[in-house]
Amino acid sequence: MRLVTKLLIYIAVSFILAFIIDAYLVTTGVDQIKFSIMAAVRMFTPLAAVITILLIEGEKVIEGLKGYGLRLFKLRYLLLALSIPYLIYGLGVLYALIANMPLVNPIIKISEEYGAEIPMDPNVLLMLSLLTTVLTGLTINTACAFGEEIGWRGLLLDELIKVLGYFRSVVVIGVIWALWHAPLIVLIGFNYPHHRDLVGVSMFMAICIVLSAFLALLKLKSGSVIPSAVTHGTFNACRGLMLFTVDVEDELLTMPVGVLALLSMITIYVILHLALLRGGLHGGE
Repeated sequence: MRLVTKLLIYIAVSFILAFIIDAYLVTTGVDQIKFSIMAAVRMFTPLAAVITILLIEGEKVIEGLKGYGLRLFKLRYLLLALSIPYLIYGLGVLYALIANMPLVNPIIKISEEYGAEIPMDPNVLLMLSLLTTVLTGLTINTACAFGEEIGWRGLLLDELIKVLGYFRSVVVIGVIWALWHAPLIVLIGFNYPHHRDLVGVSMFMAICIVLSAFLALLKLKSGSVIPSAVTHGTFNACRGLMLFTVDVEDELLTMPVGVLALLSMITIYVILHLALLRGGLHGGE
């Protein structure tokens, strides 16, 4: 199958299925439980697109998925993948301090937001919450993130890098990834409740491009999409804590999808890229 045909099929299937879910959410109303369930289902639409292409090509699905990165990998890449979201979080807090932005224990803000009592010392509960994000990130969140990663950093990256190279592939995938999320931002206010417009979509596009660079680097060096799914899933697990750590109302300025997060991501990515680039971009060792 020609590359252009493969890309068009991938985009058509993943976008149409995702937009059907978005339409369901918009027309039936959104509550937290329903959104969480449907958002998890939505994450598997890129996987559905990959399977569709494999079936059209007459390939065995499992073998095809292995070819796009469903493989074992070295333990060091798991540890690296797990650490990245917390490095982004920690450096984001440091940048907030430098910028003199107000910081709070996110547990206190979350309890105020949802009208819940704090059953123990907020600092202890914060430590327990961080441990919980590790467990959640490594399990259910990674499983859901795999549904996306086998598409974005699996099929798309493997196919595009042949003709565009690494950096241009990262940008193209980041743009497509952001547009795939765009209806959630505009129609529901996902990530940007104060910017359900081009501003919110544009900021998320920048976030997606930089995150895509992280995730692509992990995929190429480990030879597997699973480390990418671990970073993706764990980052999602940390979103709530990140969001309520910096006491600024405008989400464009803070974490996990604002300027603070973007600066933190860029800084850590540059260091990581220089460290992992030794020995070449493609690894799998």
